[in-house]
Amino acid sequence: MSGGRRRHGVSIRDVARLAGVSPGTASRVLSGSSYPVSDRARLRVEEAARTLNYVTNSAARALVTGRSEIVGAIVHDITDPFFSVVVRGLQDAAVADGLVVLVGNDDRDAGKLESYLTMLLSQKPTGVVLIGGQLRDPASTLPVALAVQRLREQGVPIVAVGRYELDIPHVAVDDVAAAERAVSHLVELGHRRIAFIGGPLNSTTVQDRYTGYGAALTRVGAPVDERLVVQTPLTLEGGSQGVARLIADGTPFSAIFAATDEVAFGAISALREAGLRIPCDVSVVGFDDVVMSSHSDPPLTTIHVPARDLGLSAWHLLKSGAVGAGASASLVPFELVVRGSTAAPADGAVGAAVGARLARDGAPTAE
Repeated sequence: MSGGRRRHGVSIRDVARLAGVSPGTASRVLSGSSYPVSDRARLRVEEAARTLNYVTNSAARALVTGRSEIVGAIVHDITDPFFSVVVRGLQDAAVADGLVVLVGNDDRDAGKLESYLTMLLSQKPTGVVLIGGQLRDPASTLPVALAVQRLREQGVPIVAVGRYELDIPHVAVDDVAAAERAVSHLVELGHRRIAFIGGPLNSTTVQDRYTGYGAALTRVGAPVDERLVVQTPLTLEGGSQGVARLIADGTPFSAIFAATDEVAFGAISALREAGLRIPCDVSVVGFDDVVMSSHSDPPLTTIHVPARDLGLSAWHLLKSGAVGAGASASLVPFELVVRGSTAAPADGAVGAAVGARLARDGAPTAE
């Protein structure tokens, strides 16, 4: 072929020849081997690879190192705007190191999580990141733990974003403290009849946020009213269904703490359909501070969590070597962002608007 070298046929021997080193040295540099190579030789190999447009043979590298160029990321739902940003942070960091992130959705199903972990065994991944917190399912908790152990026995490091009861290192926000801060904001405004929408409570993330919710109420002598606690899917539809159940139950409330922003958006939509105004009649607080939180109507008061930083931190934790047994935790900061969806209860009459709505129209039927 005239007019230039055939780039797609470049071999490791071509790179070694141009760099003036042995094929073994070139292979060690380009495979990321820990075998000592002088800085001068490493630079010559890297420059030669760039000049020749050399692309590493992933299959061959896996045979030599025992690891593929894949990082497995198992997330509850990649369509969730919060999780998508976490994965983006992880992906940006991994790609910069020459690796590919393979994403699986477990749909908050512990059985699916175990299946993904088992499938990853055959992929010889460089590492695995679990994202979203653990869902306690008595039938699947042990199989998940065993799948994690099998990966470890193969030398595959595993870390998590969120709290998992699997004795693996993780990076997370302090969900208990953050939720307590969110509900304390409502308490400081004068609210006491505060509903909680989110679930299921056997999720470590939701459980911790529920614990923080209860702590904020208990601190001011307003114990949790279980009639105001609604477990729903962590989706827009779940938020709408949660409000429908609260109104159908007929227990007055003046504010809602939603376990996620998605739930909060659904709740706001359902409140409006019920003829209630936000925040004049009902205040709403979310959790996560996804992009749409500042653009919703009204803008949503929420807990800001640096989602991309969680993904980046998970990658650094994976690379740091702190991947042995032991659930060591690295916490990222959170911040309460106060926007237009919260205000003091109107006229000091807690839940008055909801009560008036029920008296006028009767309780709607929850879906």
